[in-house]
Amino acid sequence: MIKKVLLGFIIGIGSVVLLLVLALLGYGAYSVYANDKADKEAKLLCERIHKGSEISTFISTADAGKQKHRLVVYENKYRFIYYGAIFHTSECVVDTTNGKIVSAEMIVNDD
Repeated sequence: MIKKVLLGFIIGIGSVVLLLVLALLGYGAYSVYANDKADKEAKLLCERIHKGSEISTFISTADAGKQKHRLVVYENKYRFIYYGAIFHTSECVVDTTNGKIVSAEMIVNDD
């Protein structure tokens, strides 16, 4: 009788542990996918830059992309931020002067 109860308890605990392990593996796979996608989108956006072109044209190009991004403007810098999994962002930082693109840089923030 006690053996059956202990066996049932062990099987129950094992099932919960297996479920948690599978959930963590799934989240890990999603994290790798989301981070890679954010990195590719930011890199692709930075590669499309033509120095001397209008920033408004570049913004419309970024808005036409597949993945959603966030645009942060501070002084003459435009940050196109692509989000991956938790604590991961990829940015294409565009520096402008008088509405014309001067330079671009890709930054990966990963903790």
